[in-house]
This record gives sequence, C-alpha cells and structure tokens, in this order.
Amino acid sequence: MKDTCIIDLDGTLSDCNHRLHHIKNKPKNWKAFNAGYRDDILIKPVFDILCSIQNKYRMVIMTGREASKDGMLHTLEWLNTNGIFITNVLKGYGFELRVEALLMRPQGSYEPDYVVKESLLNTLKENGHNPVIAFEDRPLVIDMFRRNGLYVFNCNQDTTNEE
Repeated sequence: MKDTCIIDLDGTLSDCNHRLHHIKNKPKNWKAFNAGYRDDILIKPVFDILCSIQNKYRMVIMTGREASKDGMLHTLEWLNTNGIFITNVLKGYGFELRVEALLMRPQGSYEPDYVVKESLLNTLKENGHNPVIAFEDRPLVIDMFRRNGLYVFNCNQDTTNEE
C-alpha cells in the first residue's frame, strides 16, 4: 500500500493573499474571508511538485475550511475550476493530479487549525492511511505534523507571518 501525502489548500495550493486582510485583525471577518475562495489562484510550483510525486503517494487534501454546505460547494467549485477533481483526475497547466479525498473542518468547529488537522490526521490513520509527508504553510500545523512524524514541505512564502 502506498504512503499518504497530505496537501493543504489555503496558502499552500491556493493563493489566498487577496483575502487575508479580512482575518489579519480583530474582529476577524471569516464570512468575507471565506466568500473570496473563488478568486484564489492555483500556486503552480506546488501543483507541479504534487503532480510529479503523485504516483508514489495516496494524495489527500486536508483543509481548515469548514465542511458546511457553502464551504464544501465553494471548495469543490474552486478545485473543479482549477482542474482538481476528488477521486478523479485533476488537470491544470497541462498536468494531471489525482486526489483520493477531501478532508475539511467539521461544521461549527472553531478550534485552531492545528487541533482540527491533528484530529483529521488521526482519522486518516484509523482508516488505513500511512501519512508520511505534508505540504502546509501554517507554522503551528507544520509543528503538529512534525510531532506526528511527517516530513513537511513548508510552503509559507510570507516572511512576516507569525500566526
């Protein structure tokens, strides 16, 4: 059985910089932040690397986006627009990427992303996956994955990001 590769969305596979201003200061406007999913741009270098390693790993997208009806629809719409189809072939920039699953934050959960993703990681393991690598941009999530024995590709390009 193949090992599993975990892929984050916001800030890793999708460029969400244009909507970060909604959550940089308090009070955070999550509704406005989430409404901007559709305008995210696929981060091509990450997509290209994932395409090049997909035959060696089971590919799973794990996101802090909420699994509400709107959250799921907007996320699937963005993935489809960028040629990414869960359990099918993802096409973009002349490449294809196959993703086995989309794991999202449970509806109504307000826990920090590293807590949510650790729970999702444990669920993956309980369901027969062997996660060994992750592509992630959030420092606290990166630390959590590393504590759990994963090799993490830090995709954070914001040198001012302090969580």
